[in-house]
Amino acid sequence: MYYTTDACTLCMKCIEECPTKAILKREAKAFNCVTCGKCAEVCPSKAIFKNQYGGYVVDRELCTGCGICAKNCPFGFIEIRENTSYGECSMCGVCEQVCPVAAKKNVTGLLEYNVQHKTFETIDRPAPAKGKGEVSKSSVFIDRELCTNCGKCRNICPAHAIILDAKQGICTECGLCQEICPTNAITVPEISDKRCIRCYRCVRECPVDAISMEDGRITIHTGEREAHVRYCVNCNNCIDACNYGALARKGPRIQYRDDLCTGCNLCLMVCPYDMRQDDYGIYQGHCILCGRCVKACPENAITLKKTRWSGTVTEACVRCGLCKELCPRQCITVDKDGFSVDLDICDLCGVCAMVCPFDAIDYAAHDKSAITGGSVTYDPNLCVSCMQCVAICPVQAISEDLEWDMDACMYCGACDNICPGHAVTVRTELGDVLVDGRTKGVRK
Repeated sequence: MYYTTDACTLCMKCIEECPTKAILKREAKAFNCVTCGKCAEVCPSKAIFKNQYGGYVVDRELCTGCGICAKNCPFGFIEIRENTSYGECSMCGVCEQVCPVAAKKNVTGLLEYNVQHKTFETIDRPAPAKGKGEVSKSSVFIDRELCTNCGKCRNICPAHAIILDAKQGICTECGLCQEICPTNAITVPEISDKRCIRCYRCVRECPVDAISMEDGRITIHTGEREAHVRYCVNCNNCIDACNYGALARKGPRIQYRDDLCTGCNLCLMVCPYDMRQDDYGIYQGHCILCGRCVKACPENAITLKKTRWSGTVTEACVRCGLCKELCPRQCITVDKDGFSVDLDICDLCGVCAMVCPFDAIDYAAHDKSAITGGSVTYDPNLCVSCMQCVAICPVQAISEDLEWDMDACMYCGACDNICPGHAVTVRTELGDVLVDGRTKGVRK
C-alpha cells in the first residue's frame, strides 16, 4: 500500500489523479486505500482480484454492483458508480508520480493493516543477506561485426562447443577441404584437376555437403550463404541440472565425467543456446576454454575474456520484461519500480542481453534475437485507466484513448508488463521463441 507521510500539503493532486478513486482526505492527509483485501474476500462474484503489485483490481465484466465490497471496506473507500465498484487501490503508482512534495511512500512488505484489530502493523522481516556486488566468468566471445560465419572455429573445436547453423549444399568457405586435401589441390572454391587424385575425402567430410562428384569432376557449390555461429558461453546451467556430478567446474572450465553420467539428458534441456549433444553416449558441447578457436579465426573475431556484470541496466531499459520472461534461472525482476537481478543466482548466460530489444543490459551480448512479430490484446473491463501503458510505450504506439497503432507497435510488451489491471496481453515473437504475455502472478 501507499502511505502518506507528514510532508503532505493536501494539495489534492493525488486525489484528483487517482484513476480508481482510492484516495480520501482524512485527518489533514491524503489517505490511500490500505489494500487489506477485505473487498476481494467478500465479493460474491469474485470480481476483485489481487495483482502483481499487491493492489486490487475490479473485473467490471464480473462485477454486479451489489455493493457488498463497499459495506465491508473498513475505511469507506469503496462506492458503487455506474453499477461498478470504485475505491480499490491497484498500486499503479500514479499518486506517487504526481505528488509534488514526494509525500507518497510504497510500504508494501513493510506495513500492513490488520482488519480484525483495526491497526497498522509493522511486518517483521529478517535483514536481507548481503549478496554479491558483481558476477563474473571466463568465456569465449565472438564479435558479430567481425565474424563472417565461415565455420573455421567449428572445425577446430575439440569439444563440439561451436555449431554453425548453415544451409546445406552451399559452401561457407570454412577451409576444411583445403586443410585435409592430401595434394593441396583445393583453393576454395576452385579444385585443380591436375592435382586432385579423387580420394573424395573432401566430399565425405564437408560439414555442409557442399562438395560433390559431377561428370567425373569434384565440384564445390557456392551461392548465397545463410549461416550463423552458436557457441557455449560457459554458464552453469548444465552443471546445475546434473544431479550425478558428471558435470562440474575445474577452475574456470567445465569438466565432464562419463563414468558418472546416467544419460538423463537434463543438461541438453537447460542449455540456453542448445549446444549440448549426445554423441554416442558421450555428452559434448561445453567449452573447455582451450583457445583453439581464437587462433583459428581468420578475422580475429574470437576472444577469450572475463565478463563482469554488476546487475545494472542503462537508461534505454523500458521495463518490457522480456529478460524476466526468458531468464533460465528466473533471477530477474522487472516491474513499475524498475529492473533488479539476484546476482547470487545469475550465471551470466547472456540470455537477457540476447533478447533485450533496446540493448539496455550493460555488457556485450553473446548473441542477439530480434522481435519478428506478435499481437496485442486489450480488455477494457480490466483497465484501471492509470495510463501507465501510454507513458511507458517506447514508440508512442498507444493513444490517450487507449488505442494501439499496430503499424508503430514493436510488440516489446512494456505495456503488458507494467499494467496493474492485467488488461493488456502482448505476444512477442523472437525468431522461433514465443513469449505469450508477461507473468504477473496468480489472480486471487
